[in-house]
Amino acid sequence: MALREAPGPVPAPRRADGPGLVMAGVDGTPGGWRAFAWACGQARRSGCPVLAVHVSGTRYWAPVVASGEAAATLLVETPVRVAEQLREETDRMARDFGVRARFQHRYGDPARELIAAARENTADLVVVGASAQPLHRIAGALPNRLARCRCVPLVVVP
Repeated sequence: MALREAPGPVPAPRRADGPGLVMAGVDGTPGGWRAFAWACGQARRSGCPVLAVHVSGTRYWAPVVASGEAAATLLVETPVRVAEQLREETDRMARDFGVRARFQHRYGDPARELIAAARENTADLVVVGASAQPLHRIAGALPNRLARCRCVPLVVVP
């Protein structure tokens, strides 16, 4: 009786070095657009898609701030309109860069939501813009909070 060799492990499909998904935080500011453009360039070089994430904090404050029906409607509709405009612009920019892109609109604390989005979508790299406000450079800007998390590589675009 001849001995048969046990089958070896099935090799994993090969993929290029680099990220499988680049995530960018977009907020409509010049720094946010520079971050998204950098993320698109990195995604193009790596052959991977880009995930643009916009976080609105309005729903968190709506019960506290809203005093009437009109104010409550404004607090809910405005973030949706802003997110749609950002979605259209990110789609256009991604096409210009020649990369695939998805867009997510989330509500809550920006740092927590970006971290949650990175984990849920298994992002290999998170890109955000540097804060333009002088006080943020001293007292806990978004990039500082994301860097302290240390759960995914972070690029802060000036």
